[in-house]
Amino acid sequence: MMKKSLVFVALVVVTALVVLLAELYRPYSNYTGTLIVEIPPGTSAMDVAKILVERGVLEHRYPFLFRYALGRPRNSLKAGEYNFERPLRPIDV
Repeated sequence: MMKKSLVFVALVVVTALVVLLAELYRPYSNYTGTLIVEIPPGTSAMDVAKILVERGVLEHRYPFLFRYALGRPRNSLKAGEYNFERPLRPIDV
């Protein structure tokens, strides 16, 4: 019984990772056009993701946050104005 439970949990985790990775490489289909988004200094990653979703740059915040968490030691979020001229994949944002 324990082995079946572990297999089930492993399948759920693998499925979730596959879906998350697929979302990282899929541009947002309801993109509305050119947008200028301002990120204020000191904004947390969660708040940046929320701003990007609210403004229509991203469909979901989780792929962006997942990518941020993977690259955090090398990458930091920078405040400023960002111009989004075309649909981008969350991994590119």
